[in-house]
Amino acid sequence: MAASSINSTIAQCSNLNSELQLASFVEHQCKMKGASHMAYPSVVASGDNCNVIHHTQLSDETFSKETRNRDFLLMDAGCEYGGYTSDITRTWPLSGSFNNLPRRLVYEAVLDVQQTLIKALKNNDDTSKTWTVDSLYYEMKRLFVPHLVNLGLIKEGADQSHTNL
Repeated sequence: MAASSINSTIAQCSNLNSELQLASFVEHQCKMKGASHMAYPSVVASGDNCNVIHHTQLSDETFSKETRNRDFLLMDAGCEYGGYTSDITRTWPLSGSFNNLPRRLVYEAVLDVQQTLIKALKNNDDTSKTWTVDSLYYEMKRLFVPHLVNLGLIKEGADQSHTNL
């Protein structure tokens, strides 16, 4: 429910002009789909606001053309439905597309690691591997290394045991 509400928000992003409008839209979508309430105050942040952990001081300032072309939007939202609580974080370019190659490459690296881990979890019945939160974390770090090397963020062969991801 929250995932489809966030997807609807992403689809309508070009028609929504501020962090406040985006937060209101996702909340409206969740409640229209049957959520009893939001799980927590939604985090909707663009520009420098993305650097503030749990940014909830939603700006009603209209996004400028420059902001739309340059910035990403971070949304952390969730709702309660039938006793279950969701917590979903998404990031996407405000312009609707990646017009900055390095950002697109980082996004694609994160997406690749995410999809690989989801596939591994879905195929868990086919292997003797038992996943724990810790083992998923270390697998995520292992999967990121080639991406980080390709992006030039770390050097190949460097000791990765202390990499803070």
